[in-house]
Amino acid sequence: MIHKSLKLFSSLAWLVGIVGILMAILMSGNLFRVDPLPFLVLVVLSVFLEMWPVQMGDVLSSLIMAVPLGMVAAFNGSYAIWIPAVAFFISAVAVQRRSSSWHVIVFNVGQYCLSSLALVKVFHALMQTNEAPRSLNLHVAYAMAIAGIVFILVNHLLLNLLSSAIRKFSIRSALKIIGIDILNLAFVYPFSIFMVLLRPLGSWLTVVALIPLVVLAYTLRTLRILKDMQMVHETTIRLTSEFDLTEIGKETARVIKKLCNADEVVVFQLNMQTNVLVPIAVNPEHRFHNYIAVEESSTGIPQSSGGLIWSVLNSRQPVYVPDTRKDQRVRWIGNDGQQLLSMLVVPLHSHGKAQGAIVLYSKRTFAFKSSMDYATALGAQVSVLMENARLYQELNERSIHDEATGLYNYRYFYQQLEKRMAYAVSSKTPLCVSILDIDFFKKFNDTYGHLAGDVVLREVGKKIEEIVGESALVARYGGEEFALVLPMPLAEAFELIEKIRRAVAGIVVEYGDFQLQGITVSIGLAAYPEHSSYDRDLLSKADSAMYWGAKKRGRNRSAIYLPEFDNPNNIDGLTGLYKHHFINMRVSEMIAQGIVRWGLVCIDIKDFNSVNTRFGFSTGNQVLYDFAQRLRDTVRHGELACRYGGDEFLLLVPDAQMNEMESIANRLENVLTHATFDVAGNVALRLKISMAYQYMSSLHESTELFDEVGRQFALISSHLPLVGER
Repeated sequence: MIHKSLKLFSSLAWLVGIVGILMAILMSGNLFRVDPLPFLVLVVLSVFLEMWPVQMGDVLSSLIMAVPLGMVAAFNGSYAIWIPAVAFFISAVAVQRRSSSWHVIVFNVGQYCLSSLALVKVFHALMQTNEAPRSLNLHVAYAMAIAGIVFILVNHLLLNLLSSAIRKFSIRSALKIIGIDILNLAFVYPFSIFMVLLRPLGSWLTVVALIPLVVLAYTLRTLRILKDMQMVHETTIRLTSEFDLTEIGKETARVIKKLCNADEVVVFQLNMQTNVLVPIAVNPEHRFHNYIAVEESSTGIPQSSGGLIWSVLNSRQPVYVPDTRKDQRVRWIGNDGQQLLSMLVVPLHSHGKAQGAIVLYSKRTFAFKSSMDYATALGAQVSVLMENARLYQELNERSIHDEATGLYNYRYFYQQLEKRMAYAVSSKTPLCVSILDIDFFKKFNDTYGHLAGDVVLREVGKKIEEIVGESALVARYGGEEFALVLPMPLAEAFELIEKIRRAVAGIVVEYGDFQLQGITVSIGLAAYPEHSSYDRDLLSKADSAMYWGAKKRGRNRSAIYLPEFDNPNNIDGLTGLYKHHFINMRVSEMIAQGIVRWGLVCIDIKDFNSVNTRFGFSTGNQVLYDFAQRLRDTVRHGELACRYGGDEFLLLVPDAQMNEMESIANRLENVLTHATFDVAGNVALRLKISMAYQYMSSLHESTELFDEVGRQFALISSHLPLVGER
């Protein structure tokens, strides 16, 4: 369909051009009666007018209309018909070295002939004579104005006839261009009148009257160039403090589209790692996801695909394609791109390194020859800006990332935690913070060296990132600690950190000839709104949960923050279990809340002093710690375990049922009496215990419960037979 439209466009252009030239030859009867020297001088001056169009609105408009308008009244119709046509032909072919296709050049020559011919005929009809008037009067001025309007209408009739062959006719656009040309007519009209005024004084004075217009056109052109170059300079200055590559690309595309009158502009950034040209800006912006370019895709142009843009980037020289239909290097994806008939590719290099490319497209052939300087000038500045922005981003990335793991560092974590916490509070959405610590990390550094430790950190960091997904924030918090921000409810976050804990336990790190395994982590978790609405407070609570709830209670576990973690005095430093006084406070609080049924299990390690005497107190302390951890592993949610005395332990079961106390005691016995404890080399020890359990159905004071606990431990110590003794 597009090929048919372009073929029709070309055919109509040739037809209009040839018909216009033939009609001008046939209907300008006094063609060979022109004075050749003034004719040639007028042609030269008209060439300058054609070369130096004036900016009117957002359109460049030639002032050559002054020539046929003045010539028809000052000399004769042949001057008016042929000077614009010949001047355009010389300008297009000789001076500008054929900046358009031949069918476009012939069309423009023909339409100048037809428009000027209409101007001449209307002027003579209004004057009722084919001769030039002897002097200027109102009738002549009126006839010139009407003839000028006819020139514009015929010109645009032919242009719209041609453009309708390749695109839909737009009344709005047509009226806009006609309005600009009427403004052009008003601009040149005084100069045409001046030519007629000087005609009685001599033909050469009429020719000289055109010189001020040429000088004015050159002056306005120079001012326009200075203005455009100032725009380039101002754009560069404006973007100097911009380090966002996307914003640089958007502003560059906007400015260069305006400067070069392009229909579409695409700015590419070179991804140094993948050698892919990635589009960062497209103007018009609505074309960003479906723009047409050479071998483009939404992910960019890989170097392996070759093509024109990569060829230009490698050669470092801009390439202008005046007619994309005739350049074999241009290959379109889809059909829409075939409407873009000319193309300019500007490579972006800075300090010898490729940064990207700017690609301009136009629906006109030969569209960018006169604007290449603007594009390359702006491209040279943008290259430096892109390099600076890239370096800034690299430095910024380094400043917010941890070098060993590639994760975010603690500074960035603090900034993001504050922002995300503020958003969670304002939007009333849940947010969790987690601290993760690698257990016994020092052994990796001591055994295999710090490089091995770094490898372990990286692998753990990768595993965490892999599990939490993009919505979470993962950072190296310090040493062997990681910090996480999880935008989810507490229950969901706990499931996630448990998944992380299990996954880390399965990591096998290859380091040299070694396989490092047995990596475990302790994880603490705190949540908004359950635990705090302040970022640093939430972080502190997650850290307390990690240390007191997971690390001090056996490692390789996850813990949710509890208020008692805020006070280390509530935790027994040796075993990691609660202290007796804290359990007392908790029982009082729970009884006040209405929990009056309680079960208790008292456990005493038999003859534990012999362990200290035989193996030493340090070994004895380690056995107590290991015993406490096995007890903790057996405790169910809601049950309270504490170290009651030296080698005595207590388990309290709130809201207990009488018939379940025996099964609880059996559960504890099964675990604690079958556990083995390493005490020296290959020596493993099993401990014997005394155990008593009791059920209390109606408590009103915590003292009642702990009086009973005291009695049960006294019975165990006396070695008298009792229910539940093991």
